[in-house]
Amino acid sequence: MTRHLVIFIHIHKCGGSSLASVIRRNLYHPPGQLIPADGIASLKPQGLVKSILRTAQRDGYVMGHLGYGTHRIFASPCRYFTMLREPKSRLISLWRHAVVTPNAYYHKAAKDLSFPAFLAQRRPLELDNGLVRFLSGDLAGENVFINPKPFGTLDESDLQRALANLEHGLAGFGLVEQFDESVLLMKTQIGLRHCFYERRNESSPSVPKPSFPDEALPLVSLDQVLYRAALRIWQERISNHSSSFESSLAQFQTINRALQPVFWLRQGLKKGLSAL
Repeated sequence: MTRHLVIFIHIHKCGGSSLASVIRRNLYHPPGQLIPADGIASLKPQGLVKSILRTAQRDGYVMGHLGYGTHRIFASPCRYFTMLREPKSRLISLWRHAVVTPNAYYHKAAKDLSFPAFLAQRRPLELDNGLVRFLSGDLAGENVFINPKPFGTLDESDLQRALANLEHGLAGFGLVEQFDESVLLMKTQIGLRHCFYERRNESSPSVPKPSFPDEALPLVSLDQVLYRAALRIWQERISNHSSSFESSLAQFQTINRALQPVFWLRQGLKKGLSAL
């Protein structure tokens, strides 16, 4: 039976860090179960692409801040998954996390700026309708990156491409606002066995939650259209799920809450050991 390579598009502040450990725990393939050499596209890759090919062959999945189109570098069949979030909340959470987290991707750009000033920088590209950028991808051939159009220039064609990929190109997606439900759906979509997770990279409560400035609304205008479509598709898929879904969800949430101290203890031990 043909094994599909899983590509998880990790959009910033869309629950990817919490989900990463679940995916790694379930999909990692030990030595001796590598993707066959003829399952990788015949390329002369450099840098990031070379690393992605090597990781995919070893682990059987790819997960990162990659755009739709990453499948072009593989000869083997691929299945895409991602998580989405309400666009305004995503950018607010991104800034709140980056301001106080030194190793955060955006820390240098955010640490000394208010939320409106952070957005007004007009960089990096991920701040400008990032959901659409990730899901529309780069049309310039074998590229794993997000849509590279200059800041403020995404248009209806980019939105329509992202919408088509959302509905027909993704094997499944989840919503941050319905995170537990998303994990349970991915359990069957991806083939996960152990789905309990530790919450990670949550915004610091020490940073007040700002309002979203009116002048920055163009940064989420296309994303809001995409997110509304995602909500519609999500509701349709949930309504078609088994009648036992609600009871399974309640059981999952009860057990996952009970396991949080175990996750925290394990992380504490790892940090303590690394400090020795």
